[in-house]
Amino acid sequence: RARINELVEKYNPEYLWMDDITREKSSFDSVTPSIIADFVNHAFTKGLSPYLNNKSPTNKNSANFPNGVGLLSQDNLEMKGVPNHMWENAATLGISYGFSNDEEENNSYRSVKDLIWLLVDTVSKNGVLLLNVGPQIRR
Repeated sequence: RARINELVEKYNPEYLWMDDITREKSSFDSVTPSIIADFVNHAFTKGLSPYLNNKSPTNKNSANFPNGVGLLSQDNLEMKGVPNHMWENAATLGISYGFSNDEEENNSYRSVKDLIWLLVDTVSKNGVLLLNVGPQIRR
């Protein structure tokens, strides 16, 4: 909690990313609500409009928090229709969020056409695209 509070106070972010927090349910229950409260309260005192992702690692149809709290987020999330709320598609440029030999050796990256389609499809359905560009090996 202290590390996150230090980052919030030093850099004044408007967005807080909390990835897969339901893995440690007891930790979530005891710490996460106060982290969120501290983040939101700090942002309001700075005149910011805070938001956070609302990601459930195990179920693409659910989230960590109640509806309306945070931005629904999933890896490679595709919406069939246009929801009445914002959502986030956390996608990757290739096949991995980290380094992958296959991406390097076989050029396993999305095509420009696929990336444009991904962006247009996400935004046209009231979504936000978070595009991960994974690291490359140094040669």
